[in-house]
Amino acid sequence: MRYLASRVAIVGGVLFFPAWVGSSLLATAALGLESYGPLTVLSRVAWTTDLPLFGFLGLMIFALADHFVPLFSGRELRSPRLALIQVLFSIASVVLLLALSRSAVFGRTLWLITAVWFVVQIVATWTSGKPAPRRDSRTAALSSIDWRARLITSSAWAYLPLGSLGLVLNAPGGDPLVPALAGYGSSFVHLYVGGFVTLALFGFVLHLLPRFLEVVPAARWVSVLAALAIPSPIGVALSLPFAGTDDPRGALLVGFAAAEAMASIVFAGLVFGMWRRSSRRRPAASFSVLGGGWLVLGSFLAVYMAVVPGGTSRWLPAHGWIVLLGFATFEIFGLIHEILLPYVTGGLRAWRLGVRAHEVFATLGLLSVLLSAGLAVEGFPRSPVILGFVGFGFLLAMGVSVAVGTLRTVAAISRPVAAHRTAP
Repeated sequence: MRYLASRVAIVGGVLFFPAWVGSSLLATAALGLESYGPLTVLSRVAWTTDLPLFGFLGLMIFALADHFVPLFSGRELRSPRLALIQVLFSIASVVLLLALSRSAVFGRTLWLITAVWFVVQIVATWTSGKPAPRRDSRTAALSSIDWRARLITSSAWAYLPLGSLGLVLNAPGGDPLVPALAGYGSSFVHLYVGGFVTLALFGFVLHLLPRFLEVVPAARWVSVLAALAIPSPIGVALSLPFAGTDDPRGALLVGFAAAEAMASIVFAGLVFGMWRRSSRRRPAASFSVLGGGWLVLGSFLAVYMAVVPGGTSRWLPAHGWIVLLGFATFEIFGLIHEILLPYVTGGLRAWRLGVRAHEVFATLGLLSVLLSAGLAVEGFPRSPVILGFVGFGFLLAMGVSVAVGTLRTVAAISRPVAAHRTAP
């Protein structure tokens, strides 16, 4: 990893992940004891929403972009020093949100500034100077996939400031800055998650997995994915406030949610198809396959909640865990395990065993959390707490292990004894 900004962002992201699941573990324990006390702070939006969206997902995507956009554009990252400052301000915004959890407007405003800063940085990198000759010889088929993946990631960069701005305008801790947008809080969260996070990960996976697995997917299906996935988030966001009403825009929600579900099926099919046809099924690729499956499940649950809105709001926590932990976390950890592989110093066998252990712990943890959410919906009193505690325990163990391994690997990058492999 050439740029310090990428390394700092990865370190920040992997440290915020155990903070997120650890806070969820403590909140679950407090719920079981029926005594929050000082742990009441963990139920605030800063810990339940801002920490995962900005601290983990946002920083990890920043890290991936700062590392791979220069590689795929054939250009140097525009002003690496400013990119590092942007990452540091992003981390500071998350810390500010957690410290001032009663009023999120200041931290979210700082995040909005860094989000716009990031987009400007990426656009400047793509448009600055002439691209350097690439070291690898790309086939026409792979170049076609890259072009479509670039279209998807470019759409993600457009959704980032839009969703971040909406989260500022609906920041908790006071009246909405724009009263007319008071009912659109969930819409802006969807713009951020469904637009920025999901599209960015779609693009990264389509850029990188064909190189890791040495299998090129069908370009026509990538085009179908782009056509379904790019416009759907804004359609869902605009119609979400009218769910369960007689307003005709409520019917549009079902259509756009169905389009997102079809996009998830196409994405999962592309990833599974590459994995099945590949002769290089490295363990980290299984993260991407599992993540695609979780996304399909989350999308169909979203369609169900759109079609039958009455009482389905009880499933919102489960849907959030599926998308954030099941899809986004699995895809990110799959990519991170791959891009840090050239620098591991403990040998490939230890790396493979570690990846498999992380997959098992992540899967068991998420299944336990989802079973806990399902039992809570059915009204069981104690079982959800026990299962939630066990699930978050698995996830915390996995998160701590990933954080420790990542810190060691990033520290080894600058050492001359570290093994290096040509990046894709």
